[in-house]
Amino acid sequence: MRLLLDADPPVVRWCRETEGAFRTGTGALGPAWASALAKRAGPLARATSISYRLRHGGDRISQPAMRLTPQVLDAVRDSVRLEPEHNGLTYEAMRTMLKLAPDVLHIVMCDTAFFLDLPPESRLYAVPARLRAGAMRRHGGGGLVHQWAWQRVRELAGPGLSGMISIQLADHTNVAAIKDGRPVDTTMGFTPVEGIPSHTSCGDIDASVVFELQASGMSMSEINELLSARSGFRALVGRPCGLRDLVRENGDPDQALARKILLYDIVKYVGAYAAVLGGVDALCLVAEDPRRDGPLIKALCRELGFLGKVKAVVLKGDIWRIMSCRAAAVEKEN
Repeated sequence: MRLLLDADPPVVRWCRETEGAFRTGTGALGPAWASALAKRAGPLARATSISYRLRHGGDRISQPAMRLTPQVLDAVRDSVRLEPEHNGLTYEAMRTMLKLAPDVLHIVMCDTAFFLDLPPESRLYAVPARLRAGAMRRHGGGGLVHQWAWQRVRELAGPGLSGMISIQLADHTNVAAIKDGRPVDTTMGFTPVEGIPSHTSCGDIDASVVFELQASGMSMSEINELLSARSGFRALVGRPCGLRDLVRENGDPDQALARKILLYDIVKYVGAYAAVLGGVDALCLVAEDPRRDGPLIKALCRELGFLGKVKAVVLKGDIWRIMSCRAAAVEKEN
């Protein structure tokens, strides 16, 4: 069996794959972690590999998939400061599992490595050189999904594919511009807070907002928690609100506004990336549940009608196809 661990504070999500069959669950790291995991996922001695999703690898995790060695573990520890909650829990999961299963192959799956070599014009911030020389740059996010999307669409489209825009529709929606298999820009920045608003984070804002909040008496930790965990669609609607909520049109004006902002920001970035790429051959949408998200996908494609006959592909397990961005119907690929 193969085991995948994904930190989702305060728990760790796991997925077990055995001969094409999948089983998932969650658990909290602690004294009972090993026995609970073995009871539900199976004995670790049966695992052929244990993989970990690392949300932010900084500049030291250079490959989307790397064997977890002591040196790589040190690099993961150094990356904890970039995304403390997720990376910190991932680091502790790695240390725990290495002790529990030292003879198993351990693999780091890094969400930012795909964007490590972004062009300088999209990678760098206009800040002093000493900051640019460090980790203060655009790192992106969701790279594992965007790289997979490129590879899958390339299989469908053939060698003529050059410029593609990839959209990951999720609670933390993000967009990437890809040219001949290499990313040229993406919405997430130094951390996932930058870019399109998510279910809990604010997305693009003027950096001076931080100073205004500090002047009002908030500490830096309080500001970080506000902008990353208590903003986004949750703040706009006034209650927890994820993508599955925005798909449904229930007459709530606040929810309708949040949905409108999501669509607006996606369209804005797609338009910008179409210009950066000098034209688009394909638009790829990766959705957790294409059937559930169908109304939002159709609305998005209507908004993207300016792309004309650019083919749009929706991916998640089954392959779906939208004949063009002017079409409102979703047709299952045979």
